[in-house]
Amino acid sequence: MPKNLYAVIAGSCLGLLMLLSVPVSRKPSYEFFLRTHQVLALACAYALWRHLSPKSLIVRICLYISTGMFGLTSLLQVCSILYRNVSFQRGFPRARVTKMRSGIKVTIMVPSRLQIEPGQYINLWIPSISFWSFLQSHPFVVASFADGEQTTLELLIGPQKGLTSKYLRNSINIPDSASGDLRFALFSGPHGVSAPLADFETVLLVASGLGIATQLPYLRHLIRGYNNFQVGTRRIHLVWQLDSLEDGALAQDLLNQALKEDTLDHGYILCISVYYASGDAKPGLLKEGQHRRVSLHPGLMNLADLLRAEVAGVGSPATSREEQEHSFDEKMLVQEELVGTGPNVSAELDPGQARAGKKGGRMLVTVSAPNDIRDKLRELLRTYLDESVSLLELEYQP
Repeated sequence: MPKNLYAVIAGSCLGLLMLLSVPVSRKPSYEFFLRTHQVLALACAYALWRHLSPKSLIVRICLYISTGMFGLTSLLQVCSILYRNVSFQRGFPRARVTKMRSGIKVTIMVPSRLQIEPGQYINLWIPSISFWSFLQSHPFVVASFADGEQTTLELLIGPQKGLTSKYLRNSINIPDSASGDLRFALFSGPHGVSAPLADFETVLLVASGLGIATQLPYLRHLIRGYNNFQVGTRRIHLVWQLDSLEDGALAQDLLNQALKEDTLDHGYILCISVYYASGDAKPGLLKEGQHRRVSLHPGLMNLADLLRAEVAGVGSPATSREEQEHSFDEKMLVQEELVGTGPNVSAELDPGQARAGKKGGRMLVTVSAPNDIRDKLRELLRTYLDESVSLLELEYQP
């Protein structure tokens, strides 16, 4: 046997692990990345064991200590999963997989209360989805939010290849209130770190597609904090880019909850701009309401105009006459919050009730969107270095 063969094998496995950990390598297929990572890790551990076993006593002691630490951390992780998932009174978690017009919503009823911070995610395991699903778990960001502990978690999922496509095939079309088709599930977490947003006076949330799932908890956290006098934020602007207007149905209920919560002293700090690249809203259904905080814009968002308007404190940028005359479907969001896309949103707000619209204070831009949008934001924000504007790329990126 060639000398140091196992050392070469272990080093090669470590090198492949590093290459596969690059986002470009792991994003196309999460299942392939996960299984390859596990196989390479086991192969590396075995090769190290064979390479070091005949060596001196001190080397073997270090190897035994490393193996023991790995076993201990694995045991602690199993104990944590059991603690989160097992209750003598309520049993195990149950999950309902519901098909929406543009994706999947998974509602998980957990047996014990769980503290979830904005931006955190869980690893979900539902063995009954398919034959091989008992070997697969996936990380999903938690889209629901509560001030305290939660007993129900909501996940928004865009079906891709692999396990999420099986979620779609096994989803149901009945309302969330239905009692049937609850599946046994287990989860680990919550994982991840929640970003601090409370010290910024203006927060611009930029999302594309399923990036809304990680922005929604931050949005509701800021609104709840403002209502309880716990944050310094005075203006929140959510900008959501969609491929099709129908895709907005996936987050409709959670957006409506945020709009209803933003009513302290009959005022509001939230406005929402939805941009859709294709599709038309049904004409003749819109009846403008009293708050008028939601605007729909056909086409792609103009990041330069949005940033310029927010830094200047004037709200959304001006839109064309064609946009002003566009009609929308009130079913996408609560009817009384929709407004035709007029010159700008801040001009539509009732005088004395909008708590923003004037320049001043620190501003934060959070983004959960594809690479091209993030690259554009980085380039644009270089021109606002003297305006106290910061950029935060959230942990989950669609």
